[in-house]
Amino acid sequence: ITSYIFGNTSQLDSEYALLIYRIVQEAVNNIIKHANASDALVQLTATDTHLDITIEDNGKGFDVNSIKKNGLGISNLINRIQLLNGSHEINSTLNEGTSIYINVPLINSLRPATRMPLVLS
Repeated sequence: ITSYIFGNTSQLDSEYALLIYRIVQEAVNNIIKHANASDALVQLTATDTHLDITIEDNGKGFDVNSIKKNGLGISNLINRIQLLNGSHEINSTLNEGTSIYINVPLINSLRPATRMPLVLS
């Protein structure tokens, strides 16, 4: 598994960072247990306003609709993304692999001392 981190993630609130960790952990665990992949990628890209997470593998793929209804691991992953007010896209093709794209806002995820004040206009 190849991993990349772009941007500064060191200022994330510990509870927020733990949810991010659990999302990535669940996806990587699914790759290891189910994908039979020879290659995988985990990429985190942090900006001032959001965090993009890309998780891809070249494994056996699956039927996304079936897994979303019946898969506990995918359900947990999606629930954690929703807790962070994030969005996601899961694409998978049989015998070609899976791609998971996640975007979560970082506006309220910084440690209290580093949070920027909200300005209402």
